[in-house]
Amino acid sequence: MIKNQEQLNQGAGIQTAKKIIDSGADMIITGSCGPKAFRVLKEANMDISLNAVGRVIDVIQQYKNGIFSKASKPNSMGREKTESSECADAI
Repeated sequence: MIKNQEQLNQGAGIQTAKKIIDSGADMIITGSCGPKAFRVLKEANMDISLNAVGRVIDVIQQYKNGIFSKASKPNSMGREKTESSECADAI
């Protein structure tokens, strides 16, 4: 699990996406992801699954059970439209 601790006014999603890529991960399971972070992750050929909710252990089990599918587009408008960070905590 990579905790999203970016507190930037701009670029938090991109910085978080770069941390995920630099960690060597090849996929991400997250609650939400904005368009800028989504683009960076897709450019790195990252598999992205969205709308995860709950405890990490439960989300991992849901993944193992095939609950999540690969996302084709972001599910958040990013910081311009919301106050939330572009990529929530990622598993």
